Amino acid sequence: MLQSVQGSGQDEDALDRESLQEDVSLDNDHAVSYKGYKLLSVAPVTKRQRKSVIRLAGKQGVQFWLAQRNATGSFVAQILVAPGAVARVTRRLKDKGVNFKIVIQDLQNAINNEVTSLRDTDAIESGRPFVWDKFHRLSAIYAYMHQVARQHPELAEVKTIGKSTEGRDLLVLKLGRKSQSVKPAMWIDGGVHAREWISPAAVTYIIRELQKDTGLLNKMDFYLMPVANPDGYEYSHTKDRLWRKTRSMHRAANATKTALKRSRPCYGVDANRNWDSHWGQRAASMDPCSNNYQGPHPFSEPETKAASEFILRLAPVAYLSLHSYSQLWLMPWGHSDEPSRHDLQLRKVSLKAVEAIQDVSGHTYQTGSINTVLYPISGSSLDWAHEKAGIRYAFLVELGDTGDYGFVLPASEIEPTGKEMLAAVREVAKAAIEDAKSK
Repeated sequence: MLQSVQGSGQDEDALDRESLQEDVSLDNDHAVSYKGYKLLSVAPVTKRQRKSVIRLAGKQGVQFWLAQRNATGSFVAQILVAPGAVARVTRRLKDKGVNFKIVIQDLQNAINNEVTSLRDTDAIESGRPFVWDKFHRLSAIYAYMHQVARQHPELAEVKTIGKSTEGRDLLVLKLGRKSQSVKPAMWIDGGVHAREWISPAAVTYIIRELQKDTGLLNKMDFYLMPVANPDGYEYSHTKDRLWRKTRSMHRAANATKTALKRSRPCYGVDANRNWDSHWGQRAASMDPCSNNYQGPHPFSEPETKAASEFILRLAPVAYLSLHSYSQLWLMPWGHSDEPSRHDLQLRKVSLKAVEAIQDVSGHTYQTGSINTVLYPISGSSLDWAHEKAGIRYAFLVELGDTGDYGFVLPASEIEPTGKEMLAAVREVAKAAIEDAKSK
Protein backbone atom coordinates (compact mmCIF):
# COMPACT_ATOMS: atom_id res chain seq x y z
CA MET A 1 0.00 0.00 0.00
CA LEU A 2 1.26 3.46 -0.89
CA GLN A 3 1.59 5.63 2.17
CA SER A 4 2.31 9.30 2.72
CA VAL A 5 4.36 9.28 5.90
CA GLN A 6 3.81 11.99 8.46
CA GLY A 7 5.26 12.54 11.88
CA SER A 8 7.02 14.91 14.21
CA GLY A 9 10.50 14.32 12.86
CA GLN A 10 11.68 14.60 16.47
CA ASP A 11 11.45 11.05 17.85
CA GLU A 12 13.78 9.72 20.50
CA ASP A 13 16.46 8.93 17.92
CA ALA A 14 16.42 12.31 16.14
CA LEU A 15 19.59 13.81 17.55
CA ASP A 16 21.41 10.52 17.34
CA ARG A 17 20.34 10.06 13.73
CA GLU A 18 21.88 13.43 12.92
CA SER A 19 25.17 12.22 14.35
CA LEU A 20 25.12 9.25 11.99
CA GLN A 21 25.76 11.66 9.14
CA GLU A 22 29.24 12.53 10.42
CA ASP A 23 31.27 9.86 8.61
CA VAL A 24 34.77 11.10 7.85
CA SER A 25 35.96 11.26 4.25
CA LEU A 26 39.67 11.71 3.65
CA ASP A 27 41.60 12.20 0.43
CA ASN A 28 43.53 9.34 -1.15
CA ASP A 29 46.71 9.28 -3.20
CA HIS A 30 45.91 5.87 -4.69
CA ALA A 31 42.76 4.08 -5.76
CA VAL A 32 40.87 2.74 -2.74
CA SER A 33 40.15 -0.97 -2.54
CA TYR A 34 37.13 -2.21 -0.59
CA LYS A 35 38.18 -5.84 -0.69
CA GLY A 36 36.73 -7.69 2.28
CA TYR A 37 34.41 -4.84 3.31
CA LYS A 38 30.96 -6.12 4.24
CA LEU A 39 27.60 -4.34 4.14
CA LEU A 40 25.36 -5.26 7.07
CA SER A 41 21.62 -4.67 7.15
CA VAL A 42 20.65 -4.13 10.78
CA ALA A 43 17.15 -4.20 12.28
CA PRO A 44 17.10 -3.20 15.97
CA VAL A 45 13.70 -3.58 17.62
CA THR A 46 13.92 -2.05 21.08
CA LYS A 47 15.07 1.42 22.03
CA ARG A 48 18.08 -0.09 23.79
CA GLN A 49 19.04 -2.00 20.66
CA ARG A 50 18.71 1.15 18.55
CA LYS A 51 20.99 3.04 20.90
CA SER A 52 23.49 0.20 20.71
CA VAL A 53 23.50 0.36 16.91
CA ILE A 54 23.76 4.15 16.86
CA ARG A 55 26.77 4.04 19.17
CA LEU A 56 28.67 2.28 16.40
CA ALA A 57 28.74 5.59 14.51
CA GLY A 58 32.22 7.03 14.40
CA LYS A 59 33.90 3.79 15.44
CA GLN A 60 36.97 2.79 13.47
CA GLY A 61 36.13 0.70 10.43
CA VAL A 62 32.40 1.53 10.54
CA GLN A 63 30.50 3.69 8.05
CA PHE A 64 26.72 4.15 8.06
CA TRP A 65 25.19 4.07 4.61
CA LEU A 66 21.60 4.29 5.81
CA ALA A 67 19.77 4.98 9.07
CA GLN A 68 16.05 5.74 8.99
CA ARG A 69 12.54 4.56 9.77
CA ASN A 70 10.76 2.66 7.04
CA ALA A 71 7.10 2.93 6.02
CA THR A 72 6.01 0.70 8.92
CA GLY A 73 7.90 2.82 11.46
CA SER A 74 10.68 0.31 12.05
CA PHE A 75 14.23 1.61 12.41
CA VAL A 76 16.61 0.18 9.82
CA ALA A 77 20.30 0.76 9.24
CA GLN A 78 22.91 -0.34 6.75
CA ILE A 79 26.50 -0.32 7.92
CA LEU A 80 29.66 -0.81 5.88
CA VAL A 81 32.28 -2.60 7.98
CA ALA A 82 36.01 -2.84 7.22
CA PRO A 83 37.60 -6.32 7.31
CA GLY A 84 39.40 -5.66 10.60
CA ALA A 85 36.19 -4.56 12.31
CA VAL A 86 33.80 -7.29 11.14
CA ALA A 87 34.36 -9.65 14.07
CA ARG A 88 34.06 -6.84 16.64
CA VAL A 89 30.90 -5.34 15.14
CA THR A 90 29.06 -8.61 14.55
CA ARG A 91 29.94 -9.79 18.07
CA ARG A 92 28.53 -6.59 19.52
CA LEU A 93 25.30 -6.96 17.56
CA LYS A 94 24.91 -10.57 18.64
CA ASP A 95 25.61 -9.70 22.28
CA LYS A 96 22.86 -7.07 22.17
CA GLY A 97 20.42 -9.40 20.42
CA VAL A 98 20.22 -7.18 17.32
CA ASN A 99 19.05 -8.91 14.16
CA PHE A 100 21.33 -8.39 11.17
CA LYS A 101 22.31 -9.98 7.88
CA ILE A 102 25.25 -9.50 5.54
CA VAL A 103 23.86 -8.23 2.24
CA ILE A 104 27.20 -7.68 0.50
CA GLN A 105 29.96 -10.14 1.37
CA ASP A 106 32.76 -8.28 -0.43
CA LEU A 107 32.14 -4.70 -1.52
CA GLN A 108 35.01 -4.65 -4.00
CA ASN A 109 33.47 -7.57 -5.87
CA ALA A 110 30.17 -5.68 -6.04
CA ILE A 111 32.00 -2.61 -7.36
CA ASN A 112 33.75 -4.71 -10.00
CA ASN A 113 30.38 -6.09 -11.07
CA GLU A 114 28.81 -2.64 -11.59
CA VAL A 115 30.25 -2.57 -15.12
CA THR A 116 31.60 0.82 -16.04
CA SER A 117 32.12 2.04 -19.56
CA LEU A 118 35.30 3.67 -20.81
CA ARG A 119 33.87 3.96 -24.29
CA ASP A 120 35.70 6.28 -26.64
CA THR A 121 34.09 9.70 -26.41
CA ASP A 122 34.95 10.39 -30.04
CA ALA A 123 33.02 7.28 -31.05
CA ILE A 124 29.89 8.62 -29.33
CA GLU A 125 30.39 12.01 -30.95
CA SER A 126 30.68 10.36 -34.37
CA GLY A 127 27.27 8.75 -34.02
CA ARG A 128 27.74 5.47 -32.19
CA PRO A 129 24.95 4.83 -29.69
CA PHE A 130 25.14 5.74 -26.03
CA VAL A 131 23.98 2.70 -24.06
CA TRP A 132 22.21 2.15 -20.76
CA ASP A 133 23.72 -1.18 -19.77
CA LYS A 134 26.86 0.44 -18.34
CA PHE A 135 27.76 3.36 -16.12
CA HIS A 136 29.50 6.03 -18.16
CA ARG A 137 32.34 8.38 -17.32
CA LEU A 138 31.76 12.13 -17.41
CA SER A 139 33.26 12.64 -20.88
CA ALA A 140 30.85 10.13 -22.39
CA ILE A 141 27.84 11.71 -20.67
CA TYR A 142 28.85 15.13 -21.92
CA ALA A 143 29.44 13.74 -25.42
CA TYR A 144 25.94 12.27 -25.36
CA MET A 145 24.40 15.62 -24.37
CA HIS A 146 26.18 17.32 -27.29
CA GLN A 147 25.11 14.50 -29.61
CA VAL A 148 21.45 15.03 -28.70
CA ALA A 149 21.81 18.76 -29.36
CA ARG A 150 23.42 18.16 -32.77
CA GLN A 151 20.85 15.61 -33.82
CA HIS A 152 17.84 17.65 -32.65
CA PRO A 153 18.73 21.35 -32.98
CA GLU A 154 15.04 22.23 -33.13
CA LEU A 155 14.49 21.08 -29.55
CA ALA A 156 17.82 20.59 -27.78
CA GLU A 157 20.60 22.94 -26.66
CA VAL A 158 23.60 22.42 -24.38
CA LYS A 159 24.29 25.28 -21.98
CA THR A 160 27.48 25.78 -20.00
CA ILE A 161 26.47 27.40 -16.73
CA GLY A 162 29.90 27.56 -15.05
CA LYS A 163 33.07 25.71 -14.13
CA SER A 164 33.77 23.25 -11.33
CA THR A 165 36.56 23.64 -8.77
CA GLU A 166 38.89 21.62 -11.01
CA GLY A 167 37.86 23.50 -14.14
CA ARG A 168 35.34 21.10 -15.65
CA ASP A 169 32.34 22.49 -17.51
CA LEU A 170 29.00 22.44 -15.73
CA LEU A 171 26.61 21.39 -18.49
CA VAL A 172 22.82 21.57 -18.71
CA LEU A 173 20.75 20.22 -21.61
CA LYS A 174 17.62 22.13 -22.52
CA LEU A 175 14.84 20.12 -24.17
CA GLY A 176 11.77 21.88 -25.53
CA ARG A 177 10.07 22.83 -28.76
CA LYS A 178 10.71 26.40 -29.83
CA SER A 179 7.72 28.61 -29.09
CA GLN A 180 6.67 32.23 -29.47
CA SER A 181 5.38 32.23 -25.91
CA VAL A 182 7.21 31.48 -22.67
CA LYS A 183 6.56 27.93 -21.51
CA PRO A 184 6.77 26.61 -17.95
CA ALA A 185 10.07 24.91 -17.19
CA MET A 186 11.22 21.96 -15.08
CA TRP A 187 14.71 21.50 -13.63
CA ILE A 188 16.07 17.95 -13.16
CA ASP A 189 19.52 17.23 -11.76
CA GLY A 190 21.57 14.20 -10.76
CA GLY A 191 25.01 13.39 -9.49
CA VAL A 192 24.98 15.85 -6.59
CA HIS A 193 26.64 13.17 -4.47
CA ALA A 194 29.41 11.58 -6.49
CA ARG A 195 29.00 7.95 -5.42
CA GLU A 196 25.32 7.80 -6.43
CA TRP A 197 26.01 6.62 -9.98
CA ILE A 198 22.43 5.54 -10.69
CA SER A 199 21.37 9.18 -10.51
CA PRO A 200 23.25 10.56 -13.58
CA ALA A 201 22.39 7.36 -15.45
CA ALA A 202 18.69 7.86 -14.76
CA VAL A 203 18.83 11.49 -15.93
CA THR A 204 20.42 10.45 -19.24
CA TYR A 205 17.66 7.87 -19.69
CA ILE A 206 15.06 10.59 -19.10
CA ILE A 207 16.83 12.69 -21.76
CA ARG A 208 16.61 9.76 -24.19
CA GLU A 209 12.86 9.42 -23.76
CA LEU A 210 11.84 13.06 -23.39
CA GLN A 211 13.36 14.01 -26.75
CA LYS A 212 10.78 11.70 -28.37
CA ASP A 213 7.82 13.23 -26.52
CA THR A 214 6.97 16.14 -28.79
CA GLY A 215 3.58 16.63 -27.18
CA LEU A 216 5.11 17.29 -23.77
CA LEU A 217 7.96 19.36 -25.22
CA ASN A 218 5.37 21.62 -26.87
CA LYS A 219 4.00 22.42 -23.42
CA MET A 220 7.08 22.52 -21.19
CA ASP A 221 10.82 23.11 -21.36
CA PHE A 222 13.13 20.75 -19.45
CA TYR A 223 16.56 21.67 -18.14
CA LEU A 224 18.52 18.55 -17.26
CA MET A 225 21.88 18.44 -15.47
CA PRO A 226 22.96 14.79 -15.25
CA VAL A 227 26.16 15.49 -13.28
CA ALA A 228 25.92 18.40 -10.85
CA ASN A 229 29.22 17.46 -9.19
CA PRO A 230 31.57 16.51 -12.06
CA ASP A 231 34.82 16.61 -10.05
CA GLY A 232 33.49 14.27 -7.41
CA TYR A 233 31.91 11.99 -10.01
CA GLU A 234 35.22 11.54 -11.82
CA TYR A 235 37.04 10.97 -8.53
CA SER A 236 34.54 8.23 -7.66
CA HIS A 237 35.55 6.50 -10.90
CA THR A 238 39.30 6.91 -10.62
CA LYS A 239 40.17 6.92 -6.90
CA ASP A 240 37.37 6.19 -4.43
CA ARG A 241 34.08 4.58 -5.49
CA LEU A 242 32.40 5.86 -2.31
CA TRP A 243 33.45 9.52 -2.65
CA ARG A 244 30.48 11.77 -1.89
CA LYS A 245 31.54 15.42 -1.88
CA THR A 246 32.93 18.03 -4.26
CA ARG A 247 36.71 18.36 -4.62
CA SER A 248 37.55 21.79 -3.17
CA MET A 249 40.41 21.91 -0.64
CA HIS A 250 39.88 22.99 2.97
CA ARG A 251 41.96 23.46 6.09
CA ALA A 252 40.45 24.36 9.45
CA ALA A 253 41.34 24.36 13.12
CA ASN A 254 38.32 22.17 13.86
CA ALA A 255 39.30 19.42 11.40
CA THR A 256 39.33 15.88 12.72
CA LYS A 257 42.35 14.66 14.67
CA THR A 258 43.04 12.11 11.96
CA ALA A 259 43.42 14.81 9.30
CA LEU A 260 45.54 17.01 11.57
CA LYS A 261 47.89 14.14 12.35
CA ARG A 262 48.38 13.63 8.63
CA SER A 263 49.12 17.37 8.26
CA ARG A 264 47.07 17.32 5.09
CA PRO A 265 44.01 19.27 3.98
CA CYS A 266 40.64 17.65 3.61
CA TYR A 267 38.76 17.82 0.34
CA GLY A 268 35.22 18.52 -0.65
CA VAL A 269 31.94 19.94 0.55
CA ASP A 270 28.61 18.17 0.75
CA ALA A 271 26.86 19.76 -2.20
CA ASN A 272 23.49 19.17 -0.54
CA ARG A 273 24.39 21.11 2.62
CA ASN A 274 25.88 24.15 0.86
CA TRP A 275 22.74 25.97 -0.29
CA ASP A 276 21.58 29.22 1.25
CA SER A 277 18.55 27.90 3.09
CA HIS A 278 18.98 27.67 6.86
CA TRP A 279 22.61 26.87 6.16
CA GLY A 280 24.59 25.33 9.01
CA GLN A 281 21.64 24.80 11.36
CA ARG A 282 20.93 21.06 11.35
CA ALA A 283 22.72 17.82 10.39
CA ALA A 284 25.59 19.58 8.68
CA SER A 285 29.18 19.62 9.83
CA MET A 286 31.78 22.35 10.32
CA ASP A 287 34.52 19.72 9.99
CA PRO A 288 36.11 19.82 6.50
CA CYS A 289 36.87 16.11 6.80
CA SER A 290 33.25 15.15 7.40
CA ASN A 291 31.16 13.67 4.63
CA ASN A 292 28.55 16.29 5.57
CA TYR A 293 30.85 19.32 5.59
CA GLN A 294 28.64 22.32 4.88
CA GLY A 295 31.44 24.47 3.46
CA PRO A 296 32.85 27.72 4.87
CA HIS A 297 29.77 29.66 3.76
CA PRO A 298 26.64 29.17 1.63
CA PHE A 299 27.42 28.64 -2.05
CA SER A 300 31.15 28.34 -1.36
CA GLU A 301 31.26 25.73 -4.12
CA PRO A 302 31.27 26.91 -7.74
CA GLU A 303 28.96 24.00 -8.58
CA THR A 304 26.16 25.02 -6.18
CA LYS A 305 26.64 28.73 -6.90
CA ALA A 306 26.37 28.27 -10.66
CA ALA A 307 23.31 26.01 -10.41
CA SER A 308 21.52 28.37 -8.02
CA GLU A 309 22.15 31.43 -10.18
CA PHE A 310 20.97 29.63 -13.30
CA ILE A 311 17.82 28.36 -11.57
CA LEU A 312 16.96 31.85 -10.31
CA ARG A 313 17.24 33.22 -13.86
CA LEU A 314 15.25 30.30 -15.23
CA ALA A 315 12.41 30.49 -12.68
CA PRO A 316 11.17 26.91 -13.23
CA VAL A 317 7.80 25.78 -11.94
CA ALA A 318 9.07 22.32 -10.99
CA TYR A 319 12.32 21.02 -9.49
CA LEU A 320 13.51 17.43 -9.18
CA SER A 321 16.84 16.32 -7.70
CA LEU A 322 17.72 12.63 -8.05
CA HIS A 323 19.82 10.90 -5.38
CA SER A 324 20.19 7.35 -4.07
CA TYR A 325 19.31 5.19 -2.29
CA SER A 326 16.26 3.79 -0.36
CA GLN A 327 13.27 4.57 -2.63
CA LEU A 328 11.97 7.78 -1.12
CA TRP A 329 10.00 10.63 -2.70
CA LEU A 330 10.75 13.61 -0.48
CA MET A 331 9.20 17.06 -0.09
CA PRO A 332 10.11 20.20 1.84
CA TRP A 333 11.06 20.83 4.51
CA GLY A 334 14.36 19.44 5.70
CA HIS A 335 15.15 22.18 8.21
CA SER A 336 11.78 22.13 9.99
CA ASP A 337 8.98 19.75 10.87
CA GLU A 338 6.43 22.45 10.01
CA PRO A 339 4.66 21.68 6.73
CA SER A 340 5.05 23.87 3.67
CA ARG A 341 2.09 26.11 2.91
CA HIS A 342 1.80 24.08 -0.31
CA ASP A 343 1.88 20.80 1.59
CA LEU A 344 -1.47 19.47 0.37
CA GLN A 345 -0.58 20.08 -3.28
CA LEU A 346 2.86 18.58 -2.79
CA ARG A 347 1.42 15.46 -1.20
CA LYS A 348 -1.15 15.08 -3.95
CA VAL A 349 1.50 15.23 -6.67
CA SER A 350 3.86 13.02 -4.66
CA LEU A 351 1.25 10.28 -4.40
CA LYS A 352 0.52 10.47 -8.12
CA ALA A 353 4.23 10.20 -8.85
CA VAL A 354 4.82 7.17 -6.63
CA GLU A 355 1.68 5.51 -7.97
CA ALA A 356 3.07 5.98 -11.50
CA ILE A 357 6.35 4.43 -10.35
CA GLN A 358 4.52 1.45 -8.88
CA ASP A 359 2.49 0.99 -12.07
CA VAL A 360 5.69 0.83 -14.13
CA SER A 361 7.98 -1.23 -11.92
CA GLY A 362 6.03 -2.49 -8.94
CA HIS A 363 8.42 -0.60 -6.64
CA THR A 364 7.04 1.20 -3.61
CA TYR A 365 8.42 4.63 -2.79
CA GLN A 366 7.82 6.10 0.66
CA THR A 367 6.71 9.75 0.64
CA GLY A 368 6.87 12.63 3.09
CA SER A 369 9.09 15.54 4.06
CA ILE A 370 12.83 15.09 4.48
CA ASN A 371 12.51 15.99 8.14
CA THR A 372 9.89 13.38 8.93
CA VAL A 373 11.02 10.51 6.70
CA LEU A 374 14.78 10.87 7.12
CA TYR A 375 16.16 13.41 9.59
CA PRO A 376 16.44 17.19 9.90
CA ILE A 377 18.91 18.73 7.47
CA SER A 378 19.74 22.29 6.53
CA GLY A 379 21.39 23.88 3.53
CA SER A 380 19.68 21.47 1.12
CA SER A 381 18.94 22.27 -2.51
CA LEU A 382 15.34 21.16 -2.03
CA ASP A 383 14.60 23.64 0.75
CA TRP A 384 16.38 26.39 -1.19
CA ALA A 385 14.41 25.63 -4.36
CA HIS A 386 11.10 25.78 -2.50
CA GLU A 387 11.91 28.66 -0.13
CA LYS A 388 14.31 30.96 -1.99
CA ALA A 389 13.58 30.18 -5.65
CA GLY A 390 9.83 29.95 -5.00
CA ILE A 391 9.38 26.65 -6.85
CA ARG A 392 6.13 25.12 -5.66
CA TYR A 393 6.63 21.61 -7.04
CA ALA A 394 10.04 20.84 -5.56
CA PHE A 395 11.04 17.26 -4.78
CA LEU A 396 14.11 15.21 -3.92
CA VAL A 397 14.07 11.53 -4.87
CA GLU A 398 16.17 8.76 -3.34
CA LEU A 399 16.28 6.15 -6.09
CA GLY A 400 16.58 2.40 -5.61
CA ASP A 401 17.29 0.08 -4.24
CA THR A 402 16.25 -0.53 -0.63
CA GLY A 403 19.50 -2.12 0.44
CA ASP A 404 20.51 -5.20 -1.53
CA TYR A 405 23.17 -3.19 -3.36
CA GLY A 406 22.95 0.33 -1.91
CA PHE A 407 25.30 2.71 -3.70
CA VAL A 408 26.72 -0.04 -5.93
CA LEU A 409 23.58 -0.84 -7.87
CA PRO A 410 24.35 -3.05 -10.88
CA ALA A 411 24.13 -1.51 -14.35
CA SER A 412 21.20 -3.82 -15.15
CA GLU A 413 19.07 -1.51 -12.97
CA ILE A 414 19.71 1.63 -15.04
CA GLU A 415 16.86 1.18 -17.53
CA PRO A 416 14.26 0.01 -14.95
CA THR A 417 15.15 3.00 -12.76
CA GLY A 418 15.01 5.37 -15.70
CA LYS A 419 11.60 4.07 -16.77
CA GLU A 420 10.02 4.52 -13.35
CA MET A 421 11.49 8.01 -12.99
CA LEU A 422 10.26 9.01 -16.44
CA ALA A 423 6.71 8.07 -15.39
CA ALA A 424 7.09 10.18 -12.24
CA VAL A 425 8.51 13.13 -14.19
CA ARG A 426 5.47 13.10 -16.45
CA GLU A 427 3.15 13.25 -13.44
CA VAL A 428 5.01 16.23 -11.98
CA ALA A 429 5.04 17.93 -15.38
CA LYS A 430 1.32 17.40 -15.79
CA ALA A 431 0.55 19.01 -12.44
CA ALA A 432 2.95 21.91 -12.99
CA ILE A 433 1.60 22.63 -16.47
CA GLU A 434 -2.00 22.69 -15.21
CA ASP A 435 -1.00 24.94 -12.34
CA ALA A 436 0.78 27.34 -14.70
CA LYS A 437 -2.32 27.53 -16.92
CA SER A 438 -4.47 28.63 -13.99
CA LYS A 439 -2.28 31.66 -13.25
